Amino acid sequence: MLQAGERADSSTQGRKEGQTRGNAYVADWFTARDPLDRTDVAGNALSEPGETDPSTGSFDGPESTPAQGPMDSLARVRATEADPVLTLRPSTEAELVELLPATAVAPDATRVTKRYGSVEQPFAYPELALDALFIGGTPHAEDVQQGGLGTCYLLADLVSMASQDPAHIEGMISVQGGVAVVMFHRYDEASQTWVPVPVPITTTLARNKENSGTLLGAGFRVAKEPVSAAWYAEINPSQEELVIVRKGVHEAAMWVPLIEKAYARYSEMYGQYGGHPGHMNDEQAGGSGYDAAEGGWSSAAMRVLYGEGVVDQQVRIKDAEGTTVVGNNATRVAALLRISDPRTRTMGAASGMSDQLPERLAAILERVLANPDAVPPDALAICRSVLVVANVAAAGNAVPPAVLASHARALVDAVPADSGGELGRARDVCTVLMDLGATDGTAPRSIYANHAYSVAGAVLRGGRGQVLDLRPEDLRARIGEVDGLRSEVELRNPHRRNEPDMEGDGPADGVEDGTFRMPLDQFLTMFTQLDLGALQ
Repeated sequence: MLQAGERADSSTQGRKEGQTRGNAYVADWFTARDPLDRTDVAGNALSEPGETDPSTGSFDGPESTPAQGPMDSLARVRATEADPVLTLRPSTEAELVELLPATAVAPDATRVTKRYGSVEQPFAYPELALDALFIGGTPHAEDVQQGGLGTCYLLADLVSMASQDPAHIEGMISVQGGVAVVMFHRYDEASQTWVPVPVPITTTLARNKENSGTLLGAGFRVAKEPVSAAWYAEINPSQEELVIVRKGVHEAAMWVPLIEKAYARYSEMYGQYGGHPGHMNDEQAGGSGYDAAEGGWSSAAMRVLYGEGVVDQQVRIKDAEGTTVVGNNATRVAALLRISDPRTRTMGAASGMSDQLPERLAAILERVLANPDAVPPDALAICRSVLVVANVAAAGNAVPPAVLASHARALVDAVPADSGGELGRARDVCTVLMDLGATDGTAPRSIYANHAYSVAGAVLRGGRGQVLDLRPEDLRARIGEVDGLRSEVELRNPHRRNEPDMEGDGPADGVEDGTFRMPLDQFLTMFTQLDLGALQ
């Protein structure tokens, strides 16, 4: 089971007019229990609920730095806070304030020598639209940003859903008057089918007790531009200041933290996976909903989101075992093709599990050390030392994460980054293990172990770099045509940041948005598991 991937580090409104609502509003049996209530062993509160605020969740929202500068004029306010100009943007500043030369004779005007804000860059007071859910009337993958809770497995599913099936998200959540209702599914043993269950929650979000301005769970994106606005001017006579103000109403992607919160409440009510027959031993329940929802499997959560509408599957990615890593994973590569093809309606998440990677590393190093003359002299002793530790961990013995991480980092430092073959693969695995137990999130960083990434798809290429026109059912017969170094897999980190950055100079694509590509060979080496959901 994925451990709490609260990383950043790897330790362990808008509904448009006429937009179709989701499930029926049901609040008659709502108990008002907040699953975000959390306490420590002494009973002290760790979090507290609070009203949503654009400043707490926004990671894209309106600019907050207004234009400013000196001036010397006389000013008469035309639009006040009590009587503002209602428009997205005034055509001229004169609609808000009349400016006269400083030498003018105007007893009813006030002298101003400095300003804050302008029509182009106002002093903005953003507010969330009533019953905010979506930006532009629909969910988007970039809305998802994991917070300090280990719900990566669920949020990776939401990233995939927003990309491939946004209508399902629109249909599963509704909000009215401070209460949201999310439609999940639970397994009914009597009928042996998945049945829908509405889960109502308040729209308040929990904040860390120590820092009331920090959301405990997922953040929410706020649209940069408002859907409506009130403009006015203010004058502070004692400071001779003119301020141009815009109070804007902004759409916000509240669907992400609200679904996360509802999932926590669902976990209290029905268990983490709603009685999934294939995950009864993995399921957590009881206590705080967020305690029950910490760490999990993306495929099992997909059942909660879709019920009978999805077939879930977990696939273990194999090691090379004497052949190429691509050739030994034909069915896994076929799954990547299904994710890439919108006609197959397949979603996927990938993870590299810290309890599986040592076994893989040991197998690779055994093959490396079978030909010691091919290993750089400075790296030979380190490879042997890492093999010993990897074998101990692979045998199920407890190896402290810091010990495993330090040995992995030593191998990464000793082996050149451009090493190919099995030695390069050993280094790739070690880049994942070297961050075990880290808490600072600083570079260099690879993918994080025990963390689910949404798989956006793959592009398969041949030896000359040409794109291969392959169907999943043809792949086993034609797997030899696939060049694992030229083919690429696209992934998205639900944290919406922390892309691999081994060189310490930022993400390879120059944009820190959590989306990145890696060679297919590297993907099959560093990730150990695919969680799949095929929509019916």
